Amino acid sequence: VRRDTKDKVVVNIDELNVKVKEFLDNIQENLFLKAKNFVKEHTHLIEDYEKFKETIEEKRGFIIAPWCGSPECESHIKEETKATIRNIPFEKLVDDKKRGRCIYCKKETDLYVYFARAY
Repeated sequence: VRRDTKDKVVVNIDELNVKVKEFLDNIQENLFLKAKNFVKEHTHLIEDYEKFKETIEEKRGFIIAPWCGSPECESHIKEETKATIRNIPFEKLVDDKKRGRCIYCKKETDLYVYFARAY
């Protein structure tokens, strides 16, 4: 019985070596796609602090938001929302030409980071 789909499959003992590898490869691909879709559905781009606070309170997942790079801003956000920066990506998350304003202090920035709460 597959854990990911609950499908029950009967396999001839002669095919067991080949079938187990096929099933494991298929299960891995299926679980990876489910996880990838979950992350996509639960990641929100937010540039307004009130909306940030509302979203972090009501939804699970990540928030992509502009951040000025200041540890003080991150500290205030953590204190007020219990959310912290989870990832500062190497690649830009938004168009290279787009500049936003820090979600907290409103300083102009082109740095967008992932925020989330620890559960």
